[in-house]
Amino acid sequence: MLNQYVDNYKIKLYIFYILAEGLSRTLSDAGKEGPLGKVLPPNLRGKRSPATAKYAKPYFKNFGKRLVKTPKLYFIDSAIVCTLTRQPSGEASLGGPLGGPLLEGFIISETLKVFAAKGERAECFFWRSHDGLEVDLVLQIQGKLDPVEIKLTATPTLKHHEPLNRFKSLAGADGGPQGVLICRIEKPIPLPQNNFALPWQKFPEWLQERLS
Repeated sequence: MLNQYVDNYKIKLYIFYILAEGLSRTLSDAGKEGPLGKVLPPNLRGKRSPATAKYAKPYFKNFGKRLVKTPKLYFIDSAIVCTLTRQPSGEASLGGPLGGPLLEGFIISETLKVFAAKGERAECFFWRSHDGLEVDLVLQIQGKLDPVEIKLTATPTLKHHEPLNRFKSLAGADGGPQGVLICRIEKPIPLPQNNFALPWQKFPEWLQERLS
């Protein structure tokens, strides 16, 4: 009985390790680039997700584009990902290939928490077209779509908010008033074409005000 429990635990731990390796990628992409597709059970793409991880659904309205409709998987606690992928330190995790996905996962997790604290359903998605245009997070607030890009950079440039401009142009009247670039800066700064860069630590506070 004990041996069977240990074996089941090892299997579950291995699955979670593989999921952590595929953090913030679509399930189809992760399956192509590694063993994830061989490990995932057929029902993993169902409507329910485990308490330790959540799906980010794609926004389906195509605005004239062919869209990727496979969900992304995020861990609620980034420490789980760091443990499963054996990160030696916080600095190493942010400086390595998982740095960007870890920050993205953290922002998604904070988004869910803010919506939950408000007692509202989290209307958050990602948007990705087959021609390579991708917006990390699309928030549906008061009938408008706020595009949010999440980047590890501390020196935002024009290329970092280009997806925000392209999305707002495609969304037209459905788009929100501003595009948001979340990154590792010390204070908010305005960006061209009605966008702004926001320190990652300030994102929950900004979202709370946006939902008010």
